[in-house]
Amino acid sequence: MMNELCRVVSKHTDGVHTALQVGGDRYAMTTFSEVIRRYQSVPEIKMIVMLGEVGNEEEIIIADMIERGELTKPLVARVA
Repeated sequence: MMNELCRVVSKHTDGVHTALQVGGDRYAMTTFSEVIRRYQSVPEIKMIVMLGEVGNEEEIIIADMIERGELTKPLVARVA
């Protein structure tokens, strides 16, 4: 799914900056919201695409980040 997502995004934009999978084999202390906060601070990243089962309360944390204005880049998410 990640390869197909990168192909589609690359076809319709100027490319993919980073493709990172966070999930069942999560690195210790790494969450979607932490990764998104880092991507927010990288000027070359124009939009964030999130795919898959985020899990736990991460969806709510990320929605709260948007509501508080901490995440201003466009975010496209498909949560399974």
